[in-house]
Amino acid sequence: MWNPCYVMFRWAYAFAFGGFTNKWVTSENVWTYQDGTLAEAMNLMILHWFIWAIMAAYLNQTLSTGSHGAREPFYFCLTGKWWGKCIRSMKTKKIELSVDNPASDDQIPNFLQKQNWHRPRDAEAEHQRVISTPLGTGETGTPNIRVINLHKQFPSAGGAPPKVAVRCVSMGVDVGECFGLLGHNGAGKTTAINMLTGLFEPTSGTAYVGRYSVRDNIAEIYADMGVCPQHDLLWPALTAREHLRFYGRLKGLTGKHLKDTIKSMLEKVNLTAFAKRRSGGFSGGMKRRLSMANALMGDPSIVYMDEPSTGLDPASKHGLWDVISAAKKNGKRSMVLTTHSMEEADVLCDRLCIMADGEVQCIGRTHELKRRFGRGCE
Repeated sequence: MWNPCYVMFRWAYAFAFGGFTNKWVTSENVWTYQDGTLAEAMNLMILHWFIWAIMAAYLNQTLSTGSHGAREPFYFCLTGKWWGKCIRSMKTKKIELSVDNPASDDQIPNFLQKQNWHRPRDAEAEHQRVISTPLGTGETGTPNIRVINLHKQFPSAGGAPPKVAVRCVSMGVDVGECFGLLGHNGAGKTTAINMLTGLFEPTSGTAYVGRYSVRDNIAEIYADMGVCPQHDLLWPALTAREHLRFYGRLKGLTGKHLKDTIKSMLEKVNLTAFAKRRSGGFSGGMKRRLSMANALMGDPSIVYMDEPSTGLDPASKHGLWDVISAAKKNGKRSMVLTTHSMEEADVLCDRLCIMADGEVQCIGRTHELKRRFGRGCE
């Protein structure tokens, strides 16, 4: 009776048998029908639901799914750290000040407080701007993406200290702005993007898109978000048109509106002549333009681009820049671009945040940073 298929068969057979004998199940005989077989099968199905739901939740925490990040050890539910995290999570949900008051999220991890850690001058000014501006105004010049003390620490094995990938990053991306995250490889740019897109859960801190939190309302954020990842996520057997149709349906587009949007997007990324070609035969530049088109389907107000021009030749790179520049002209879209090319940031971004070792080193407009740091930013 521990086989769910067998239990389901017994339950279905009881109903089918009633149809053959003209003795139907009623509220009076449900517990005695078929000598209690139906009631026993129903109780076992309910028990199976709880057992397999708990098992699925456990395996989801412990088994590797091929994605980035560390999995929990098999005994994680026996550790005090895990129970402490659950208790803190329950307490946090009772406090809803962060919905209207971003300053309530202004908390620095204890180990950084003990080190007397502090931000550089302009990074602190940006932090104060982010936590002092009301949420969800949606006006030009106000933060639409609001990152507050975003911190990510990965556990390590073998007695090594934990790896801090992102250290208390605070920044705001205004409506109609393209914001650049500039830094060397390993600076924490991709990890920050992964937390903003919901792939990683922050160790501490949070981020908001409008009034929605990446911790509690990520489903609502997904409905208005586009992502161009660092590596192309394309299906080689699908054509460019089929890719756009798939992502358009995910964003709720149907019928003539979907067809018109696909046609318009193919023209914008200069892939109209290759609409019926499978993406497996595309060049690197064509794949990047298609990935960018996928991210822009549905006209999202939030777009994340993780090193979109990496590995492209100069001609393909400039073609992709034209696509991004055209997307900026929307005026109501907030865009985040990670790169380690000062040239790319200078061409595409309105403001820059330079990161190193997981920390924000400086924030400002490109001409301001060049004037302050001179050759260090050239």
